[in-house]
Amino acid sequence: MVTLIDIRSLSTKYVSGIPEYTKLLVDNLLALDRAQLGDQKNEYILFANEFRPSRSLRKVIDKWRNYSNVQIVNFKIPNRFLDLSSRFFSFPRIDHWVKADIFYSPHLNILSFRQPQKHLLTIHDLSFIHYPEFFSLSRRLWHWRQGYRRQIQEAGKIIAVSDFTKADLIDSLGVAEEKITRIYPGVNPFYQVQSFTDRAEKPFLLYLGALEPRKNIIALIKAFNIIKQKKKFSDLELIIVGARGWLDDKI
Repeated sequence: MVTLIDIRSLSTKYVSGIPEYTKLLVDNLLALDRAQLGDQKNEYILFANEFRPSRSLRKVIDKWRNYSNVQIVNFKIPNRFLDLSSRFFSFPRIDHWVKADIFYSPHLNILSFRQPQKHLLTIHDLSFIHYPEFFSLSRRLWHWRQGYRRQIQEAGKIIAVSDFTKADLIDSLGVAEEKITRIYPGVNPFYQVQSFTDRAEKPFLLYLGALEPRKNIIALIKAFNIIKQKKKFSDLELIIVGARGWLDDKI
């Protein structure tokens, strides 16, 4: 089976949820194929469209090129132009230029198809619909360029990462329940790091993510201050790890 995977999210400057999800997914698919299927491997086409590939994207591409069943495709079309062309003119149709059995998008990132039923799409959440005030203007414009309603409605199958997201897709966008499969994200073994377990005897809570209003970190800090007043939690510590993001000063 030939699967195209859209890896354009890996072009971001900082590693965050979606790029990490994409990278680990590809890593594990390739490793599973090599371990379990031997010579009967699936084939993967990685769509890495980038006019000037970023350092982070080049790094993973160089690693994945070593697999004999991996092909890298780069149209070298600026993604903003590709977004607008796909949204308003339905061109270029990716399945006209690239032959595959499945076209998988780990996140909203618009592509046009002649056969959209071959499109498999992961939706992580719909927070950008319900809470637009938590997103910068540039991110709101990005979501608009994606034509997310059309992507979701036309996709042949959708992966929701939680039961809540599945219900939200049904209630908010009218997606047929039978079209959605809930598949939880995996756990990255990177986070089982010895440095945390050896750092101290004190118990701790760990937040890992971007420092932005939509992550509700201020509420986390307020709640932590409340429970710290109880004697049995007096030794508890809060560790916040993440890149500074939009409107992070108050945090």
